Amino acid sequence: MAGTGKQIVLTYRQALALLGELDRVGKRLRSLEECLRGLMSRAGLKDPALLEQLELIDIELQQIGNCLMGGDKNGERSVIAVEVMNLALDYWTESTGKTKFELASESMLWKVYTNHDGWERAQTLDKYLELWSLPKNPRWKKVSETADFVLANCDRRSPLRVTLQSCLSRFRIF
Repeated sequence: MAGTGKQIVLTYRQALALLGELDRVGKRLRSLEECLRGLMSRAGLKDPALLEQLELIDIELQQIGNCLMGGDKNGERSVIAVEVMNLALDYWTESTGKTKFELASESMLWKVYTNHDGWERAQTLDKYLELWSLPKNPRWKKVSETADFVLANCDRRSPLRVTLQSCLSRFRIF
């Protein structure tokens, strides 16, 4: 869906049918999750990765439904973009111990500056960390590429990683 540049237009009936199907699949997914949790607890197994993946699927189904219902897409996209950038930076720092400047520099997605006194900054990246400073015409692709870079270069298992993946999926739906 994301990145194709094509817009899918559905009739009202098609959208309602699709929403019904999404709801049905979501219910089945939640039922499966409950069943797996019960089986895993009885067997003494703990596989949080499996349950995390089920939760990601459920979140994505909800987001698809939200998109079909309409709403303030640019406002929501901006909020999610800021969230993606902050999560990416937090996960980067947690996994690598490196700074925001190093993320900007290593990813080569953001301009980096070093002042005469040696202070390093990534001024453009900073604008994407707060909703009030987000540019009028944000570079959505850079937000996605930054998160992809962080996910590709950090393999530490962390709740931040799962949250970033989920948030990035929601962002891409827009």
